[in-house]
Amino acid sequence: MSPRLAGPDPRPSSRDLDRGGRLLLVVILAAAATLRVWNIGGGIPDAVGVDEPQIMERVVRMMKTGDFNPHFFDWPSLTFYLQLVVACFTFLSGAMAGKWSHLDHVSAADFYFNGRLLTAALGTATVWLVYRAGLRWGWTQALLAAALLAVVPYHVRESHFVLTDVPAGLLTTLVLVLTLRARERPGLRAFALAGLAAGLAASAKYNGLIAIVMPLLTAWVASGAAAVRVQRTVVILAAAGLGFLVGTPYAVLDLPAFLNDYARLAEIFARERGGEPGWSIYLKHLALALGRPAFYLALVGLAGALWRTVRGPGRLRWAQLAAFPVVYFHVMANSYQIYGRYLMPLLPFASLLAAASLTALLGVVGRLPMPALARRVAATVLVIVAIAPPARVAIDFNRSFGRQATVARPPAARTAWSVPPGNGSIRLPSDRRRPLAQQRRGVDVSPDRCVAGGSAFRLLPTECLAAGAQRLEDRVDVEDTAAPHAAAHVLQRRPEPGVVGQIGIGAEVVARRPRLEHTRRFVGGQATVGLTHEVQRAVERVAVDDDLDQVAVPQPADGTAGERFG
Repeated sequence: MSPRLAGPDPRPSSRDLDRGGRLLLVVILAAAATLRVWNIGGGIPDAVGVDEPQIMERVVRMMKTGDFNPHFFDWPSLTFYLQLVVACFTFLSGAMAGKWSHLDHVSAADFYFNGRLLTAALGTATVWLVYRAGLRWGWTQALLAAALLAVVPYHVRESHFVLTDVPAGLLTTLVLVLTLRARERPGLRAFALAGLAAGLAASAKYNGLIAIVMPLLTAWVASGAAAVRVQRTVVILAAAGLGFLVGTPYAVLDLPAFLNDYARLAEIFARERGGEPGWSIYLKHLALALGRPAFYLALVGLAGALWRTVRGPGRLRWAQLAAFPVVYFHVMANSYQIYGRYLMPLLPFASLLAAASLTALLGVVGRLPMPALARRVAATVLVIVAIAPPARVAIDFNRSFGRQATVARPPAARTAWSVPPGNGSIRLPSDRRRPLAQQRRGVDVSPDRCVAGGSAFRLLPTECLAAGAQRLEDRVDVEDTAAPHAAAHVLQRRPEPGVVGQIGIGAEVVARRPRLEHTRRFVGGQATVGLTHEVQRAVERVAVDDDLDQVAVPQPADGTAGERFG
């Protein structure tokens, strides 16, 4: 084995940053925290995220019953217990403030705000960990990677919700940091810590276990005899198992329920997908998450990391950075369920790879035969081009999220939605208000057809629509007498022939129209919610058209029933 492959590389530390560098790091972390707490109370209590109650209601039940078994293993339990700690603190502090005096006086609605603050804190901590990992390649790359992740709109958005994705992203990034440290100091303790972090990542979300490829790769590629490598592997696997059980103890204590839930989940993810390939959809999500310039920089950075892994220098360091995103993307792209938020563990690595390309570009600019001021201006322009697009979208999201309504929609409202020019418009009556559950009964939800408002429609999977969504500026207005702030979210893609649009909570209701080139999803109801580049969010978080006569909701391919299996 080449010494270059096995040996540690000298790395700078935060203490070596000059005063300007430290100030820039503080600004980056402050910006990350600000974007993640801005309007963090949007939608509380009546329009919270579609999956937030899955966690918070179980947390409140644990508080009131003392039964710490979540009785729910679609997700592992670490996030539940972290939120339980925050909820207990919230309850006690609220009691001391005179808000309540008994657990019977509280509900899940009282705990969403502080629970979201925890997620925002974990999202900001992920930015810090990206900086720590990036130091192995120098201060410039570390600061650029942290700055990019600080403004990535997908990460900013998910940091506003009580969900499992941001904690999983934090822990997979921690695995990278600890694995890089194990490369520098290859002792059993270092590998045990990396394995423990991988187990905790799996205990936040099952796909976090993929992070174990980083310490396992390092254990076998770093210098040492075969017996030492086997010993490292055993330590990593044992520590990962321990980490998973620390966060999800009832995987053993309630083994039948865990096995049944996980088997059902695994069967769903193993199903064959139709339509657009998963890798194509996820690449679109990544492009929208990072912005086009940073997306292309990340692709170039990945190619460069793979090249350095083969040719050097710093082969192991680059292999550690490239291994997880390659394996993770392959696994998720070949799964049946496709959701943009599944990219959370990938975004820190994409930020580091994009920063590597940008650092290389800045190095080229620094060597150009031109005045120093011109080089500094050119470098500044490059950084702005990479960071400004995602920052703008993140700011737009926060502004939109802050306008989200928190009250139920008045009855007897009417929602009209438009179709592309030349196709007229469709007005759906809603003179009677009925619960959504009643509307679902009696509606034909066969795989290929359904009936809504007396017309025949076809069904189209949510992810097929969401993949082609465009920018926030592509939003068009919807007439809604009860909710004038309602909006339509536009999808610009070329769908199957006959697709017009859809309405409802995850209801893939599409009218037959030949030769139509665009698909539009229109959301009325409580408010404009979410980013248009992942439009299923808007439908998930709003009680859309809940007073229509009939709403067809296919199960479980829609953005509501299917999302909870993630």
